[in-house]
Amino acid sequence: MDPGKAVPDPPAPQLASVGDAITEVPRPGAMDPGKAVPDPPVQLATAELEESKDAPLSEQQREELTLEIQRLKEAKQQAVEEEEYEEAAALKRRIKVLEDTLGEAVRYEARANRPPRQDSSASPPKATPKPLSQRLPGEDLWQMPSENMKLVEEERIFLQKSKMAMRQKGVTDDTVQGVPVWAYEPTPQQSEPQALNRPQKPSHPSMADFGFLSAAWGVELTEASKAEISEQGYATSRKDIQDYIKDSDLRKLKHSSQLPKEITRINSGEVSAGQYLVQIQKVADITQPTKFQEDFEGGKWRLLALDLAAGDQKFKAIEFRPVKDLSGQLPPGTKLLLYSTGKETIRIQNGHLLLVPAVVEVLGGYVEQLVASWKADKEVKETRLLWRTDGIKKAADGLIGSGVSVQWCQGV
Repeated sequence: MDPGKAVPDPPAPQLASVGDAITEVPRPGAMDPGKAVPDPPVQLATAELEESKDAPLSEQQREELTLEIQRLKEAKQQAVEEEEYEEAAALKRRIKVLEDTLGEAVRYEARANRPPRQDSSASPPKATPKPLSQRLPGEDLWQMPSENMKLVEEERIFLQKSKMAMRQKGVTDDTVQGVPVWAYEPTPQQSEPQALNRPQKPSHPSMADFGFLSAAWGVELTEASKAEISEQGYATSRKDIQDYIKDSDLRKLKHSSQLPKEITRINSGEVSAGQYLVQIQKVADITQPTKFQEDFEGGKWRLLALDLAAGDQKFKAIEFRPVKDLSGQLPPGTKLLLYSTGKETIRIQNGHLLLVPAVVEVLGGYVEQLVASWKADKEVKETRLLWRTDGIKKAADGLIGSGVSVQWCQGV
């Protein structure tokens, strides 16, 4: 543009209903060029825009606002191209006012179309379940969800112990129309009472916290194992939980051990400080011949080798120094508690744990399946040994008939 010519005034906006809402902004050229241009004052002159926050705009007013905004944007673009930045800034502020007015109308319509909120106080109050001590005889406990049972601690413990005692005597706690099932006397032709659609028993929550096992034995049970112990009625105390684990096969009980992973791959190292529960799978005196390693011990010159299991891994241990409580007569399933402390750590050498008296405690335990299999195997070996010994003795006394040699007896 020619700097000598005066800038013509832009045409005044023509608004039918909202044009008077915006006061005309003086041209920047009419002001002192050394002073900053103040923001244009915005005044809502008409009653319609004064109430724009309380009432929506009509369709005609909205169209007029949209057209005016479009016209001002084109004028602002032209001012920018002509490098009239002060004029462009003034136009931008006017556009902002009109866009806010249009946006408020849209938001008002959205609020008006919003569905009314429902009064939560109008909903009927929920029925409060009765405590166990207030239930009448014959009311079926299993029809009440277990999470709604309001039991005090004494009632909960009494109920759990009662179920354990009934289970040991073979009595169930099922009910038929509110009457205990054991109250029926089944006829010879009817082994079970006539009960249809017996309600399913809910699983009971644990009575004790299983978290102590991590510090005491270095094991962590899965949720499935916790539920199994609770259902069996052994979650009333820490001692009951420990007894259940000692009498369980650790290979089938879902748990994780804090022992190092892949012990068999460690050439040399130490187990970090802690207490670790392991299970004996087999004990053998490796100073004896292979046939007699599991049946005989070499006295003070013995060297026991143990097959152990913990978590999801199996590994071996060697009696590095004689441990009084260990012997070849410990059945499979016996639990050991290994201690690794600052004074005496558990060493690992060539994938074997080195056991000394200070790091081993025999906890015991009885896994019926493993013990039965172990005893049957021992009986077979003892029978074979008796046959062998008896055959040799008869051959020496000349009691074997002709045609039967001593070598045959020895090979039995």
